[in-house]
Amino acid sequence: MNTVITQIEIDGFKTFKDFKVELAPFQVIVGPNGSGKSNLFDALHLLSRLAEYDVQTAFQDLRGDASDQFTKYADGSRSEKIRFAVEMLLNRTVQNINGGDILSEDSFEPIREVALEYTRLRYELEITFRQEEIYVLHPFQITHESLTSITGEDAWSKKYIPSSNNTYLQGMSEKPDIFIETIRRSLSENIQKANNREVELNQQVILLLPDRDKRSKIKRFYAGELQRTILSRTDDIIYPHVLAVREELQSLKFFSLNADALHRPSAINASSILKTDGSNLPTTLARIQAEDEASFYMISLDMTSLVNSITDIEVFRSDAMNKYLIRATTSDQRSFLADVLSDGTLRLLAFATLRNDPRATGILCIEEPENGVEPLYLNKIARLLKEMVTDFHEPEQSEPLRQVICNTHSSLLVSQPEVIDSLLFTFVPTQIQGKNSPALRVTRMAAVATPVTVIESKDEKRPVEAFTIDMVRKYLDSDTLQEASNQLQKAKTLLHEGSQK
Repeated sequence: MNTVITQIEIDGFKTFKDFKVELAPFQVIVGPNGSGKSNLFDALHLLSRLAEYDVQTAFQDLRGDASDQFTKYADGSRSEKIRFAVEMLLNRTVQNINGGDILSEDSFEPIREVALEYTRLRYELEITFRQEEIYVLHPFQITHESLTSITGEDAWSKKYIPSSNNTYLQGMSEKPDIFIETIRRSLSENIQKANNREVELNQQVILLLPDRDKRSKIKRFYAGELQRTILSRTDDIIYPHVLAVREELQSLKFFSLNADALHRPSAINASSILKTDGSNLPTTLARIQAEDEASFYMISLDMTSLVNSITDIEVFRSDAMNKYLIRATTSDQRSFLADVLSDGTLRLLAFATLRNDPRATGILCIEEPENGVEPLYLNKIARLLKEMVTDFHEPEQSEPLRQVICNTHSSLLVSQPEVIDSLLFTFVPTQIQGKNSPALRVTRMAAVATPVTVIESKDEKRPVEAFTIDMVRKYLDSDTLQEASNQLQKAKTLLHEGSQK
């Protein structure tokens, strides 16, 4: 899978209210525990599940109950709606996951792949939580869903993709094309029913619209009866842009490597795509070695350059155990199995595997990569993470599309040269809702840079906190919550004074 999320907007989910942030190909999100940096991964995880499952199932297996995903206010009430919007850069083609049962009009051969007219798309989704007892069986309602192309005024592409690289940008137009649309009334006399029901005034209908080839048909859905997103129910190649976004969101990968799991052998029949906790690392390496020996060699080569004492990495099969095992050879010709290697060495091996695995494409979300790692390894982990991502300035490295988003609370990791220019600082200011409304603590993210940056809120342009790397380090290294709060307030005061000069 090949995609990059270039911007995400969240409202009504956990600590997010009117939240919007631009994401770089390599993005490190730094902040103390409790600031909401993990909530961003939770939001992406929910969005990924909503692209695959019905809404009720999608809200299962998240941190907390379904109701816990909706913003909780100071008076104990919760938001009624969650709204997501993501802007994406996609690969230029999409595969026919139906196995080729659609025939080409020219050759009558099965269509295996379709070129996308647009590679910059915006997807929006709004879900309402109906808490009345009458809705106990189906408490969630999809109240808005849309998918459109992004117009030629595309600031992200201008910022990250040089004009000389025409590999990915495709179909930039002045007006957006619409592939999914939500309407409150019929657009014409021909659209008076959805799911064979009369559509009353102000009731929502969600339309699945054809691409320009016109081989696809308009499909209409009565929003009040939908138990899953239009995205999740569309697997037909005749709606290629919808299919592409569905596949890419489904394929988001989340990693929280577990030291104990990395030390163990893995079953021969385990999944050969690296799992969230890294527990199948030996099986993943065995698959890479069988499929692409050059990639496996690069993993071993990476390890010899990252860990001075290692000269070779092997993976072998134990028929007695029916498992794959990892073995490292050191410069003194001794061999060690993974169970005696250090946590840091195995984390480096997992990241080297992700970097060189041809199947590890798309969006990789990595939780606190510094966990269990000695400080001397942090610069090497930072370099590996950055080298995983697509470099749009190097044409030979522009494929496949790959984005790395990781979060951390390590002041040592954020001090590494490889990550300093990729930082977003997460903090939780108190937002005043109005004279008669209680204050609300919300998650915000700001650039880590010298100048004050300006982003747009819903209502107006306002200066937003931007922090220097020294301010961030002082905040993370604070011994107490009060000291951390004082550091943050001091930083904000300095920034506001600087913005007025």
